[in-house]
Amino acid sequence: SYPSFTTNYLELPTADYVLNVTDATGSVVVASYSAPLQTLGLQGQALSVIASGFLDPAQNSDGPAFGLYAALATGGDLIPLPLAEEPLPLARVQIIHNSPDAAAAEVDVYVNDEILLDNFKFRTATPFTTVPAGVALKIDIAPASSTSSAESIYTVSPTLAEGETYIIVANGIVSPSGYSPAPAFGLNVFAQGREVASNAGNTDILVNHGSP
Repeated sequence: SYPSFTTNYLELPTADYVLNVTDATGSVVVASYSAPLQTLGLQGQALSVIASGFLDPAQNSDGPAFGLYAALATGGDLIPLPLAEEPLPLARVQIIHNSPDAAAAEVDVYVNDEILLDNFKFRTATPFTTVPAGVALKIDIAPASSTSSAESIYTVSPTLAEGETYIIVANGIVSPSGYSPAPAFGLNVFAQGREVASNAGNTDILVNHGSP
């Protein structure tokens, strides 16, 4: 929210990105910008990206229009990020940890080899999160003591549909012994998820049978 910072720096591989600016729900794209970190040879640098100006200049003394601008450590004029030709397609996801195996009481979750959830506890759920759609997402589940996705005990690479809302539940058993029955650990995916009831007067409930 205005005028805060992100919690910390986003430590990104030096590549070319598309950045979507969305409303608070994460589902409505206000504008999309290109961030060509690789093309501009910005490896090893630390940048500040500033949201600047007014979405509606006509209602704000005809002030400067909204945009994203990069500030280099060397200073100087801010660099405007160009508008992207196409917005990055998005989907919404909630992840629920429901594996009762003691060995998975806490796990680390990586997406495309970057840590997403650290020490994610059994019987907890993430809020709904906006993620890229239309491209394969490499999801790795690793022990809570892990330092990278190379220690993964389970990997899946789903491609999510644009505009869809997903609920992903981690069910099953990791350990090779000590449990009977012991259905294998896996991620169970439900599309057409909801964040609000389809009728404002109702409470909508989705049930997942996740008891081994």
